[in-house]
Amino acid sequence: MKKNNIEELSKFSDEKISFLVGDYRGKIFQNERSERKNDRSKLEFLKALQVEYCYLKREQEIRESRQAAHKRYTEELFQKNG
Repeated sequence: MKKNNIEELSKFSDEKISFLVGDYRGKIFQNERSERKNDRSKLEFLKALQVEYCYLKREQEIRESRQAAHKRYTEELFQKNG
């Protein structure tokens, strides 16, 4: 599993972020359902997946919020000038 840093995440496309969020969600689900739940290495791996998922999800939320704010701004601008 490759860890991404925040600077790298900011360079990813929206599609890649969305894909990775789904991919990590699936990996977390698989590992939570694993037969070897008490294996320390499995728990550490699951924790790493969850941390990475949180970074990806937060990046996705930031982008969605920014897009919504931009849309509101352009609509207001159009209404003033329209």
